[in-house]
Amino acid sequence: MQDLKPILTIAIPTYNRSSQLEELYSDFLSKIVFDYKDYVEIIVLDNSDAEIAKYNKMIFPNKSVRYLKNEINVGFSGNIINCVKEANGKFLWLISDDDYVDYDSFCKFIEYLNGLRNLSIKCVMLPFINKNFL
Repeated sequence: MQDLKPILTIAIPTYNRSSQLEELYSDFLSKIVFDYKDYVEIIVLDNSDAEIAKYNKMIFPNKSVRYLKNEINVGFSGNIINCVKEANGKFLWLISDDDYVDYDSFCKFIEYLNGLRNLSIKCVMLPFINKNFL
């Protein structure tokens, strides 16, 4: 029987940073939605103010990204905890709304994780480069 659980959950906590979230979606997440929809779950946990959250929700045009607005601002730590609680993937990767991810490297990483599907690892952390510091 095939494991229906996604290999990877990408969880993005955010707070009042629509432009960064929109850029992350257009540069990276939209490609994953198209190429890896059967392997990757994407969730956004939003602490934003109500008006900004309305705009943030519109960034994700389909159900391939699970957008969740916290009823109240639970703070950074609370939002991270919510990311962990909502994740369904075998592996979890927390990224910031302003992170830059190299898509080709990501593709290789997904292939690697697929080979680890039967291990009992609960969390994976990846190094990243913030494009603002390049």
